[in-house]
Amino acid sequence: MLNMKDEYPKLENKLNIADDFPFPSPGEWRAIVEADLKGVPFEKKLITKTYEGLDLKPIYTQEDTKDLKLSEFPGSGDMRRGFGFSGYFKNNWLITAETSQPMAEDANKELLEGLNSGATAVSVVPDSVTKSGRDADYARPGETGADGVSISGYSSVKRLINGISPDIPVFMNCGYNNIPLLSYFNTVRNGTGSISGILKGSIEADPMSWLAKTGSLPFPAATAVKYLKCSLNWAKENNPGLRTTGVDTTPYHNAGASAAQELAIALSTAVYYINSLIDLGVKPADTISSIRFTFSSGNNFFMEVAKFRAFRVLFRNLLDAYGVDPSEALPFVSARTSEFYYSRYDIHNNILRATTQAFAAVLGGAESITVVPFDSVSGGKSELGRRIAKNLQVILNEESKLSRVIDFAGGSYFIESLTSELALRSWYIFRTYEAEGGIHERIQSGKLQAELEEIMNLRISDAAKRKTSVIGTNVYSNVKEAAFTGYKADLNEIYKKRADYLKIYRIAGDTSRHKTVIKKLEKLASDPDENLVTTATEAASEGATIGEISQHLISGKTQPVSVTPLKIRRLSEDFEKLRDRIAMHKTQKNEHPAVYLMNYGTVKTFKARADFAKGFFETGGFNIIYPDGTNDIGLISSEAAASEAKILVLCSTDEEYEQVIPLLLPVLKKTAPDKVVVLAGYPKEKAADYKSSGIDEFIFLGCDAVNILSTIMDRSGVVNNE
Repeated sequence: MLNMKDEYPKLENKLNIADDFPFPSPGEWRAIVEADLKGVPFEKKLITKTYEGLDLKPIYTQEDTKDLKLSEFPGSGDMRRGFGFSGYFKNNWLITAETSQPMAEDANKELLEGLNSGATAVSVVPDSVTKSGRDADYARPGETGADGVSISGYSSVKRLINGISPDIPVFMNCGYNNIPLLSYFNTVRNGTGSISGILKGSIEADPMSWLAKTGSLPFPAATAVKYLKCSLNWAKENNPGLRTTGVDTTPYHNAGASAAQELAIALSTAVYYINSLIDLGVKPADTISSIRFTFSSGNNFFMEVAKFRAFRVLFRNLLDAYGVDPSEALPFVSARTSEFYYSRYDIHNNILRATTQAFAAVLGGAESITVVPFDSVSGGKSELGRRIAKNLQVILNEESKLSRVIDFAGGSYFIESLTSELALRSWYIFRTYEAEGGIHERIQSGKLQAELEEIMNLRISDAAKRKTSVIGTNVYSNVKEAAFTGYKADLNEIYKKRADYLKIYRIAGDTSRHKTVIKKLEKLASDPDENLVTTATEAASEGATIGEISQHLISGKTQPVSVTPLKIRRLSEDFEKLRDRIAMHKTQKNEHPAVYLMNYGTVKTFKARADFAKGFFETGGFNIIYPDGTNDIGLISSEAAASEAKILVLCSTDEEYEQVIPLLLPVLKKTAPDKVVVLAGYPKEKAADYKSSGIDEFIFLGCDAVNILSTIMDRSGVVNNE
């Protein structure tokens, strides 16, 4: 029998990791890295420059946070760790079920569906017709219900929130003026409809965001601010806790804004509202208590986590500037996953993007989160898309237990450093805005739109050059997958339904009712500001439409405001247009445009560039013919000429090109004169010679894929109906 004690000798010395593996200093680490870079500058290779103007290092240590004076507990210090001490333990983030269905009754079904399966709040997106204060039948066919719920009267709101408990927070951005919609909710709440009690959530107006996004206001910004005062004072007296002032940065985000610009815009907008309302007699604390901030959460995970944390640092500075104690007033912070990064192709990647974005918002400390369904950019939001969007948050909460840790990022050298750097950068931009007149002046002058367009152009250029990856779109594209079209409402039918309903609604009732409505509307146009919500509610309860209420609030005001609107787009749109063009060609010509890879040499010689060429052309939607390699130039030329492909790509090494091109190109000119010949790679010193030999285009790392693919499509006869 073995004696285990005798079998293994005792260790004479204990393992001491600190002694045996000494911790290298940052200087020692950098010296080793620079040696491995073999002459390539450290700053060029390992420092990442961001759209925010920040330089990200490859490694962060305790040294990077020693001067930050980090608060030990959440809810204290600069508040980066949270507005409250308990994180999500006491108040979990609200999981919002959002609807933008054109018809109120259909929107109601979606909201109840979400609430019955895990959502804890609802978000309603009114259509642009409603937000602009027009009745559904005064819009053009195709406008009504195009981008949200069509609401023209209190009965629409009644159908919209039927069966929704008054304990459920309702979020709604009403555009430039929330008084009409606020009056409808108030009418329904007071017993005309199915809901009673105190409204929770936010029924808000954000005239600055509306002006920047649409390029217009029906009256001066000063009038819009007066209406903010009316709704704020009404809510303070009649509905404490309901927020009525919005600061929505999602349009700026979708116009290209960096995280630093988003934060600066949010601060400048808040300051504009606070200062303007101070002039009207409203205390800063009251304005701050009325504000809901809404930020997009994008794909740059750590930057987005830092953005939400940096906002609290910045807003704490703002509180100090106005002499407001955090215990007296704090804003509400919502997050919305970013459609800017969504794509219509390989759309299930949008689920992964939404997961990253929602995860970042949770770790950043957002108080409510809306996950946009993965199929939202495809014309409609399916039941599956809505269910996954809601379940994604349920999983983060229930299975990942993200609500059980107060501050995940606390103490992270990287995130703490990034939070501080981002806050400083945002504060600098904010101060620049304020020195030049604030957010209103910057929008009015067009400076804001121009600077966001500059960042947008950088983003689009980086995507076109594939420096920024959009999985499934500009890298790893699946050419067999068509664009997802999704559910699309018949907007002409929606318009007809809404118009027919309103025609009947307007003639319903007796003469006395119509006279009462007219009197209430006339009173609305002449009422002192503090009575507007009450008077609008009276008009709404008698049956006044949103167009009637809105027009009487506009009546008698000075000329409308007009500015250059933001240019809003998505990152993948240019590649989607290329794929759409190929799809159109397949439909009209009954053929799939193809690319033939002329692979010269051994696998080792051609494979790297052949794989690159395959991935490059697949982003445009081309079918790829990928033969084995060969050293037989005659075989390559004959098979290339005989192939169905109208585009030929030579794939090998720069050294082989010097030998192959003089022999291959003359043959191709004779046997395949109408085909486009592309070289995989860009031997710069030989480019002019290769061009004169018959190479039509070069593809290489960092080239503008959108421009080159578009040019090749033109040359090869791909259908273009633009």
